[in-house]
Amino acid sequence: MSTYQRPEQSFSIELRTALHMGSGDPEGGSDAGVVRDFNGLPGLPGPGLQGLLRSTCLEHPACGVDASKRLEFVERVFGYTGGKGRKPSDGKTDGKTDDPGRGGRVWVGWGVIHNQNNKPQSDWIRETELKRDPVLADAVRSVLRDQVKISARGAADDKAKFDQIVVNPGHRFTFTIKFATAPNDQKAWQTDWQTDWQSDWQTLLTVLRDPALRLGGKTRRGLGGFKIITEGYAQHAESKLFTRLLDRPIAPASLWMFGGGKAIDDGTKQPDSVPVSCRRIDWSGTTGIPRPVWLIPGTGIKGPLVHRTLFHANLKKGIFIGETAPPGAEEEVNRWMCQLFGGVKGNTSTIGKIVIDDHFLDQEGHHKVPSAPTQMHVKINPFTGGASDKALFSDQPLQAKAAMIPLRIEVRGQVDPDALACFESALDDLDQGRLALGAHSSRGYGRFKKGTPGTKELP
Repeated sequence: MSTYQRPEQSFSIELRTALHMGSGDPEGGSDAGVVRDFNGLPGLPGPGLQGLLRSTCLEHPACGVDASKRLEFVERVFGYTGGKGRKPSDGKTDGKTDDPGRGGRVWVGWGVIHNQNNKPQSDWIRETELKRDPVLADAVRSVLRDQVKISARGAADDKAKFDQIVVNPGHRFTFTIKFATAPNDQKAWQTDWQTDWQSDWQTLLTVLRDPALRLGGKTRRGLGGFKIITEGYAQHAESKLFTRLLDRPIAPASLWMFGGGKAIDDGTKQPDSVPVSCRRIDWSGTTGIPRPVWLIPGTGIKGPLVHRTLFHANLKKGIFIGETAPPGAEEEVNRWMCQLFGGVKGNTSTIGKIVIDDHFLDQEGHHKVPSAPTQMHVKINPFTGGASDKALFSDQPLQAKAAMIPLRIEVRGQVDPDALACFESALDDLDQGRLALGAHSSRGYGRFKKGTPGTKELP
């Protein structure tokens, strides 16, 4: 019987943004719950992590200079399914006999969440102890992330209201990766596994440490961002998965808010509309503390940019309302938009290449972003000049002197230069205050000004 040497490494990660590792089952009033363990705590399934690494290796330059080399690496490391006449990437088949396939070298364990003392919680824990730990208590709670598709008229699109359960940012997880070297009995493997396993192992670690790697689902909505906190295995400063990183900081120039929040019920009259917020785990040494933060959803920024990019694309191709479009212009605009933001046509879907992260602003502490005084609004009856019946409402936006928002945009893969130019024109509109973000833009909210821009070209 063959035995294997299995070098292994445990990795601890911290979520930069919220995480949705979908379970496929409903949870907490949402149709999309998250994977949980026997304690009811969120976890990272090993097969999901392994599948993420495998799919990423198929496009990561570290795994090969072209698609065939990357496929060869993937089949060598992760294995493949056999079949009659199948020709694997290494070409070792006569095309007639059955190819038995090959098992993978990689094993990825379950990702375990950390408690408030920064220790992986892998054992069963009593419910009373679970409630006493603020970090685990936050993790076991169902956190609903509400989303809606906005039409070109600025209203909710028909049948496009959806939500999912997420794990709050700041939570930490630990998982283990094992890598099988050649078995001690070399007879059956001396031709198949003669490649230096150490080189493959280091390549796999390079892929894992790419800062553009994201966990779980809804990653194009800004979810799943993480950083490695294991000593000696920090993430690389630059990614090989995206070709451009747009750094476009913006600062509020007016009252602003991203709506959908819930006011704290303290027995007093509360505003009808407040900014959306969530909790983030902040770590001080080895102690984690959940803190409330204002949430700036990446989708709330991306949505207006999609509509404004479409405007500039139509302008560039000479498409105007009430006029006949030039031949092929509409098809070209659709291709640009699909390339940038993805789309669905029939049974075929295309993934977008623009990724915008969520951002968070403190509600407490030295860097807190304060709310503005409650703003009262009333609808005026045009005939009497007085207030209309039942039309008195209020909101409580954030102040204009909020901290700079470091808008970080990833452009993954090659994009048509004209399409990217239209997207950057939309960003210029945002910088100049011509494009509002968030709720109540018709009241003058959501205007921003340019921060300190910079575009970094990556190799």
